[in-house]
Amino acid sequence: MFPGTKYSGDWEPPQPEDNSYYEEHEHEYKYYRPQQKVKIESCYDVLGVSADDDLVTIKKVYRSLSKIYHPDVNQSKLAEEKFKKITDAWEQVQELNKV
Repeated sequence: MFPGTKYSGDWEPPQPEDNSYYEEHEHEYKYYRPQQKVKIESCYDVLGVSADDDLVTIKKVYRSLSKIYHPDVNQSKLAEEKFKKITDAWEQVQELNKV
């Protein structure tokens, strides 16, 4: 269709012989760099306790944090989000400790 272009069907992208081409044009190939992995917080990390702690201790920590970040006490948007995270984490801990 368009001779000598990638739309002609016979065109192949140029292949560099060494890594120098990449180093020169690194800014164009940023998306090829490996991305950092996002650390997923566990329910214990959110509450600030270890998995070895007993349920009574974790419950005390949950209650103290929920009193601090409850939307009726703390009017900040960040506090509301933190309260939701704390509540979800506590529910996960309860699910994990069901017998």
